[in-house]
Amino acid sequence: MIYFPNFFPDKILYSALSRYHRDSGSENYKLTMIDLFGEKTVCASLLFPSHLATLCERMPVGSITTPNDLIANHTFLPYYTPFIPEKRNLEMKLIMNSKQGNSVYMKIGKTASSLKSQKGLNYCRACVTNDREDYGEAYWHRTHQAEGVLS
Repeated sequence: MIYFPNFFPDKILYSALSRYHRDSGSENYKLTMIDLFGEKTVCASLLFPSHLATLCERMPVGSITTPNDLIANHTFLPYYTPFIPEKRNLEMKLIMNSKQGNSVYMKIGKTASSLKSQKGLNYCRACVTNDREDYGEAYWHRTHQAEGVLS
């Protein structure tokens, strides 16, 4: 990979992956997954993405992005961390770094949740305007995707 989009404050990883897909000109999302993760069967997860170590290894030369940085600043694990045991938090980080992402939702207990998941992605019109002024482009914010926000 010779290019990867910038990570702005509160930008969810899913937004960066989507921007990469758009900017790469690829018409096939499976080819994008091969670029990003080396496999076409990887699913770009909104809340708890996996294969983060592989993604960081494939980033452009000179990139200082680490899996721990992605988890802390661009995924939802920090929102859940205060409510789960430390051991489970560490297990979640290991799973998100690994290629075993299919078990991450089970580990957090998300599949058993009685809360309804939102359909689509949320955004704030004021944030879109501010993002375009500040960064030259708008992006999907992590805080806007949290359950119960903007609903």
